[in-house]
Amino acid sequence: MLNKINQDDTLRVLATEVTPFETPLLFSNTGFYKNYKEKENIPSFLVGLIEQKQSDYSIPFSFKIDKDVNSYRVLSLIHPSLQIDIASFYEAFSSRILNSCSISEFSIRHPSKKASRYYTSEYIYTEEHLKSNSVELDLEENQYQNSYYSYKKFQHINFFTSSKEFLYLEEKFKYLLKLDVQTCFDSIYTHSICWSVKNKRFAKNNTNKNLKTFENEFDSLMSKTNYNETNGIITGPEFSRIFSEVIFQGIDSEIYKALEKLDIPLCQDSCRL
Repeated sequence: MLNKINQDDTLRVLATEVTPFETPLLFSNTGFYKNYKEKENIPSFLVGLIEQKQSDYSIPFSFKIDKDVNSYRVLSLIHPSLQIDIASFYEAFSSRILNSCSISEFSIRHPSKKASRYYTSEYIYTEEHLKSNSVELDLEENQYQNSYYSYKKFQHINFFTSSKEFLYLEEKFKYLLKLDVQTCFDSIYTHSICWSVKNKRFAKNNTNKNLKTFENEFDSLMSKTNYNETNGIITGPEFSRIFSEVIFQGIDSEIYKALEKLDIPLCQDSCRL
């Protein structure tokens, strides 16, 4: 069942963009979102965390999840005060985020517009379910756990690998060439967001970090969420994925231009996740 989303509610970022998808079942940021939205209900300990504005950096809370039988991934939760700053960033630069994620010829997962609808299961409206205490929770979790943006072409890699398009590609081509960026998020240099949005020469010649530009604010937020490090970004939140998407869209654009100059025909089936 389709339900409307209040697109003017930028605080919804607190429930959709700043926590890893793979959090324990007992954890949710929905309570933080609701408490902050209704300021008078914020617990005193949370007020202290929110007002704890670090002048230089914040320390994320990191935890491990199994990646496969022999390895694990480290995911991170952003400090609450920085989560609120990120919500303000979305409010100020939402259009720039969408614009910067719309230039690639190869990306098959990128934000395309603000989400306007969310789905709820028809099951929660059955008489049996309506009598249970979980109905309100189901509605709230479905509403807020949706992404802040709608995505093209695929919301998740699993949707791509199970799509008709992927089956078509398997039938059309004998070989699949894959290039993987090892330890991708750990290797990203935060200042490269400026190189991607502008260009490296322009960024080097215009290094005034006091300018409240889209790229400077994005760069600053990413480093502040992670000990003020510029080498590597935290893994897990959608906010980090969007940051990396902006950078890789710039890379895609450069690859596209280079191939055109070399007069190499571009395959319409080339793609990047």
